[in-house]
Amino acid sequence: MLIVLKDTSLSCEEGDALRNFLLGFRSDHTKYSYLKKLRAFCEFSGLSVNEIVAMTRSDPKKLEQIILSFVNWLRGRGISGSTIRQHVQAIKHLLIMNDLENSLNWEKISKVMPKARKIGLDRAPTKEEIRKLLEYADVRLKALILLLCSSGIRIGSVEHLRWKHVVPVEYQGYKFAKLIVPVSKGGGETYVTFITPEAYEALLEYKRLREAEGEDLTPESPLIRIVKWSKAEDKGTPLPALSKTLRNELHNLWIKAGLREKSGNKPQEVKAVHGFRKFFATRLENAGVGRLIVETLMGHRISVASNYYKPSENELMTAYAKAIPELTISEVLESKLELQKKLAERDKRIAELEKEYLALQERISEMEKELFRLRKLLLTGKGSKGLKVKVAEDREKFA
Repeated sequence: MLIVLKDTSLSCEEGDALRNFLLGFRSDHTKYSYLKKLRAFCEFSGLSVNEIVAMTRSDPKKLEQIILSFVNWLRGRGISGSTIRQHVQAIKHLLIMNDLENSLNWEKISKVMPKARKIGLDRAPTKEEIRKLLEYADVRLKALILLLCSSGIRIGSVEHLRWKHVVPVEYQGYKFAKLIVPVSKGGGETYVTFITPEAYEALLEYKRLREAEGEDLTPESPLIRIVKWSKAEDKGTPLPALSKTLRNELHNLWIKAGLREKSGNKPQEVKAVHGFRKFFATRLENAGVGRLIVETLMGHRISVASNYYKPSENELMTAYAKAIPELTISEVLESKLELQKKLAERDKRIAELEKEYLALQERISEMEKELFRLRKLLLTGKGSKGLKVKVAEDREKFA
């Protein structure tokens, strides 16, 4: 039996072990990543998936030694601690899904693995860097970059997005869009985030370009398609661009824009793809959006807190609208939004002053009425003719 996932394949005679392995994933992106790492171990050990499972049952100590050798081999190649742990986790996942998790001494294996770096040393890209990228991007990549920056979605989610997942909204004077993000290809589980007016307009521009090329877009059409497409019958329906393809295109764009060199595996200060997700999180926090809201908009699981705090869609939209100026890349639009914000603050202050003025007028009126009452009492007590005249004048004035 041959099971293929994108460009990664593994074969086994019966397929039960590998089939069980593949059942343990919700996300196709995670499935692909784990399968790729499992294949690396198979190539290193010379074992098939079924043989790994069989050795776990018959001679677990031997498999432990092979895994330890594999770890040392990865370390010798300069692979990071976190990546090595992911390779071992793929092997462990295989055994968990085949009811063999407790057959190996994982504590022993963990002691030889390098420590994973807990905090990423990379930073979010600046707006200036993203603007530079957009200068070199075509309409399609511009739409993709603004989509990633303004929604915080993973690159692996893009290939599952269809036009039906983009829902226009208007809120607090902004025209932007809600994005319904499928967690996996099936689309059964989703979460909600949003895209800025700038990103929404870039997607609409990309849509108009595709329609001009003769593409008949429907709600089921891919949001970001492959580059090459023809109206010819042999081309068929436009296919969604795969995450691996989009990653390569974005990496090349960073180089083309002069923001990085072709440096192989050299660590970069800004991640070419994940940096956009970090930009999203950073900008929302700069705008004062609460951490739990940020995590929800990024599609993160928030463990125990999620059992007690589930923000409504309106709460998410209110928080997101607050961050739109922070997430806007264009200097012109950013300045326009800043001006709109200042005008809104001015109008709010004018309204407050008008309210204070009306309250002051009402207070003055009450004081004048009280003065009139006191004069009347004084007139009654002393019988002054002059006061009677004054009271009459006051009565006419305040009538």
